Amino acid sequence: MRTTAGFEVVEELPVASVRLVGVLPHLDRPFEYAVTPATAAAGPGMRVRVRFSGKDTEGIVLERRAEPTTDRALAPLTRLVSEDVVVPSAMMRVCEEVAERCAGTVGDVLRLALPPRHARAEKADRAAAEK
Repeated sequence: MRTTAGFEVVEELPVASVRLVGVLPHLDRPFEYAVTPATAAAGPGMRVRVRFSGKDTEGIVLERRAEPTTDRALAPLTRLVSEDVVVPSAMMRVCEEVAERCAGTVGDVLRLALPPRHARAEKADRAAAEK
């Protein structure tokens, strides 16, 4: 697996397929990124930040895999925004169906379907779940 220079990737499932939120229609497809040790906890349905076209962009991890499907060098996931699963697989399927039925993009449907992130509420939910 080729990567852009200057970072280390994890050994187990080092490739993340990411659906970008709110991108242009011709870019409405999954993109692959390398998983670094700092983002090793990233899993399906979690929010991440990636560099895309020179900008810090929000995305949702669709899956992790052992090998990329492209020959291009992979850029790293910039950071894991939250360890909470915000888009379960069933919700992703609904977003894809809504986009297809309404002639929209999955990225736009995700942008409208996801509430803004509230770190304090996420922390409280995790604390309550641990009790």
